[in-house]
Amino acid sequence: MRKKIKILFLAANPVDAKSRLRLDEEFREIEAKISQGELRKRIKLVSEWAVRPGDLQRLLLRHKPDILHFSGHGSKDQEITLEDQNGNSKGVKSPALTELLSIVKDNLRIVMLNACYSEDQAKRLSETIDCTIGMNSTIGDLAAIVFSAHFYQSLAFNRSVKDAFRLAINELGLEDIEGRDIPKLLIRNGLDASNLFIFDQTRDTTNVENGCKQSDVPPLERKRRSAAFFSCLLASLAVSLIADIGGRFLGSGDDWPDLAGAIAQPFILTIAALAAVFTGTSIIRPAGALAEKAARILLFRKALQGRAGLTVTGIALAAAMVLRLSLPAFAHSINERGLSDYYKGDLTSARGAYRRALRLKPSSAEAHYNLAGTYEDTQPDEAIKEYLLAIDCDGKLYPAYNNLARLWIRRQMYDQALGLLEKAVESSPTDPRLSYSLYKNLGWVNYALKRYAQAEPFLRQAASIKEYDGGASAHCLLALVLKAQNRTAVEQECEDCVRFAPGEEDVEADWLSQAKEHILKEAAK
Repeated sequence: MRKKIKILFLAANPVDAKSRLRLDEEFREIEAKISQGELRKRIKLVSEWAVRPGDLQRLLLRHKPDILHFSGHGSKDQEITLEDQNGNSKGVKSPALTELLSIVKDNLRIVMLNACYSEDQAKRLSETIDCTIGMNSTIGDLAAIVFSAHFYQSLAFNRSVKDAFRLAINELGLEDIEGRDIPKLLIRNGLDASNLFIFDQTRDTTNVENGCKQSDVPPLERKRRSAAFFSCLLASLAVSLIADIGGRFLGSGDDWPDLAGAIAQPFILTIAALAAVFTGTSIIRPAGALAEKAARILLFRKALQGRAGLTVTGIALAAAMVLRLSLPAFAHSINERGLSDYYKGDLTSARGAYRRALRLKPSSAEAHYNLAGTYEDTQPDEAIKEYLLAIDCDGKLYPAYNNLARLWIRRQMYDQALGLLEKAVESSPTDPRLSYSLYKNLGWVNYALKRYAQAEPFLRQAASIKEYDGGASAHCLLALVLKAQNRTAVEQECEDCVRFAPGEEDVEADWLSQAKEHILKEAAK
């Protein structure tokens, strides 16, 4: 497999299932066990939650996993159970899943279906996938968690697939957990699980030539050669850095700096690589054939030599590196300029500034967040994409969690929104405006899911934040929650909703309309 492998953890826990599985606990245990392995830095574990059938192709094409792990429910019809748009159960037919994985398997070597009655599905997959694991009947939640966590723990210590499977089964016995005979390992014909590893077992060997004669190249000539090669190496690296920096500052889309840099950099880096090889060769074996031939090449023979050459090219490379390291500062300055344009109402200029900032620093969570804000009203798909990138760049940028959750609520993607909001609230944000919005959105999503008892305390918490002026949205939603439960004090919340609404952008028109209608009805009685 590749030097670094990827495990894709797919999870589905439909709301209408007879039992709720502890999928988050399973993922946490797998992550913890892998982190203890000696090869943990070479394993990347990624997760996707509330997976729908329509997500499978995209996720496989995007992640190209080496190991695919599904955790969730299975049926006696040998179907794995995903979710539909409402979060209810949606089975995936075995032939369709087998066909999909046979088409896009790419790097895929191991598939674990950690779901009940998945053995037959695993047998089908074993015709094209090296190793598959399925369950021959129902498996308990604890057994599923312990088995999968210890299977990946063994892989992280570079044990064979067979050993990893046996150790996972053994762990069930050590902990006296029922279900040792439920997991089944299936291997593609012609392979031996005891010889299958996720990392190559071979080790690089170096042939040492004995009896090499000493170089008869004069010391001064040897130093001059090395200096020439090294000067060329430094110069080519400096030019490559400057080309990259110039493209970031001047380029925009398909402009000529981008095109020129894309064409020139491979050649420049090739020259740098050759110079590095010749430098090393001239130092290790100055009388070798490679060093002798390289010394006669015009490019190196006429290159700047000695201390002057190294000084000039060294300064050029140092200057290029300083400029390259300064890009984040430039990006921050341009991002601030974009904020100024945004507050002036010039969204076009603001977007241009944010994009330029991202060219200089693609990992700028702040620029992704600000760019998403300019797209919310007109291009929500772009806004969602930028908020996701912002969260990828900074996992503690909780305003991005809140804004993305609000967009997902509007798309009725409630489970995704709920997970983001709960994670953000756990951080106990100190900003009252953010706290208000998080609690309000938590009340909103719980109201949408008809979890009125859970929605009410969140909305009351939002309404109680005194530092936040207004809070009409919280009062509007609280009125709806109380009304849905036939509770009292609905009229007071409706009045607060209408009273605080002017000037607040967060109030949905439907909430305000219902509040006004309720007030009129009460007045007519």
